[in-house]
Amino acid sequence: MGIKNEPGVTDISNLERESYEHAQLKNADLKEADLSGTNLQHANLQGACLRDANLEAANISEAKLLNTDMENANLVGADLTNADFSSADMNRANLKDTIFRGAELPDTTLKEARTRRADFSYANLHGADLSGADMKEIEGRRANMAFAKLKNTNLEDANLEDVNLSYADCRNANFKNANLENAEPIEADLSSANLEQTNLKNANLKNADLTNANLEGANLEGANLKGAILDGTNLKNANMKNTMVD
Repeated sequence: MGIKNEPGVTDISNLERESYEHAQLKNADLKEADLSGTNLQHANLQGACLRDANLEAANISEAKLLNTDMENANLVGADLTNADFSSADMNRANLKDTIFRGAELPDTTLKEARTRRADFSYANLHGADLSGADMKEIEGRRANMAFAKLKNTNLEDANLEDVNLSYADCRNANFKNANLENAEPIEADLSSANLEQTNLKNANLKNADLTNANLEGANLEGANLKGAILDGTNLKNANMKNTMVD
């Protein structure tokens, strides 16, 4: 494997299942590298190319991955706790069962990424592009998804309790059976979104666009719908107890 690194950077050939904690790998060329099971905790991978790399079950917690190219990378089961992925490219990456707890992901692109059962709790996804991603059954409690792009994203059965979705683009997104209790999709665009059987108890949907959204059977107890656009919204069998509307 041809590895091209900056002068003085650790030789990273044959990294599989080795420890490179605190390694300086800035701008390293790790395209298609097999890094499965590798310990990269606290490593500096800023600007590195990890496209098509195998990082399954790797420990990348607390690492710096700003502006990293991770398109199509395999991170199944990897631990990315508190890592910084600001502005990274993770389009179409395999992120099933990956731990992003407390990670920094502002302005990161995760288009069509596969993130089923991933843990995004307390993560910062401000402005991230998750369009078309499969996020079914993710754990996203208290994540910051303000201004995130979630168009056509699958969030079925996701736990999004206390999540910040202010100004997020959620057009055509699927939230079926998801838990959004105490969530804040303030002024979010939820037009044509599927919120069937979704738990929106005490959620703040102030000024949200729910045009043609499906909220059949949704729990809106105590939710704030003041200023929300409800043109063509399906509220059949929804629980509207103590719901605040104009």
